[in-house]
Amino acid sequence: MFLEPEPWQPVETLAWAVYTLPIAGTTAAVLFLRERVIAWLSWTLLFSALFVVVQKHVFIDVLQTVPFAALYELPGYWTFTEDPETFLTYVKRPFGMFPESSFMAGSLSLMAMALVVLLYHYGRQAGAKELAALGLVVWAVAVSGSGSAVVVLGLVVVAALITTARQHPRAALFLLPPALLTAGIVSVSTLAERQRGFNYSWADRYGSIAASTRLMLQDPVVFWTGLGRGGANQMFLDEKMPLGLYQHFNPLPDIYSVVGRVLLEQGMLVGLAFVASLCVLVLRAGGGCRTWLGLCSLVVWVVASGMTISYDSAYWIWGLPGLFLGLELSNAQPATPQPVPAGNP
Repeated sequence: MFLEPEPWQPVETLAWAVYTLPIAGTTAAVLFLRERVIAWLSWTLLFSALFVVVQKHVFIDVLQTVPFAALYELPGYWTFTEDPETFLTYVKRPFGMFPESSFMAGSLSLMAMALVVLLYHYGRQAGAKELAALGLVVWAVAVSGSGSAVVVLGLVVVAALITTARQHPRAALFLLPPALLTAGIVSVSTLAERQRGFNYSWADRYGSIAASTRLMLQDPVVFWTGLGRGGANQMFLDEKMPLGLYQHFNPLPDIYSVVGRVLLEQGMLVGLAFVASLCVLVLRAGGGCRTWLGLCSLVVWVVASGMTISYDSAYWIWGLPGLFLGLELSNAQPATPQPVPAGNP
């Protein structure tokens, strides 16, 4: 913040603190709600994913419109309202209650992993509501067209089915092969579809990340101390980022990676320690789960925060580590003492 010659940007620094508040907020929610957080998360996930499916198959594909269009006019975010005709003619990717499709796919995937871990942690059986929510998430991510579907679909399906196997081993044994086959087919078809078209977004995303990495490796000061909050955006706007070596098709105003932005702006001394701490929390998955479940959660988190979502304001990038921290702290809390009956010493 103070070592760089550029002036300190207090607004960006304050915004960063606000963006990361979900870590503490979700931790507090888990400590307060305990098992009740499963119901809250299930209903939220159910309605959010259902809205995506209805938006895609009813409004976008059939009615050729997007409901509540005015609500998506958000400063600082790309939304379909910038060019609705092109969106409805060529893009047709749903985004639900989020600014854009990748934001939606990454967030719902993180929420699904959170629900699976909660069910496992508390030893709860997945009911109709939880299964419907997870099924709709897989559907929503599959039709989102997001590249993250290539990775996260299989992981969410495997985590959900293996967790269900604790109560219904035979059912899970029969469901796992067709579910994995379906997830694989959807992932391959998504990848093939994105490769058939001229994929501007993937090239732009890779170019922004690769150029930022090159700058860090070439400049020791940037590598260790970073650019300071808001410095990445300023570096791109001032055309000081070495973009000429990498293919991109649109003007790049920033690095298209939340984790990449943390490392670029906070440097390895602070940023890497912060990201590593979050990775440890996600890998532990609350401290009461199997290692495989923590690994699934970590891969989904890395894909969502590092390669799918570009906005620091995505709640569940910070909320997932916060939820797992809440589970860790709730494990450490002593059990609530039972009242002693009257007349007993």
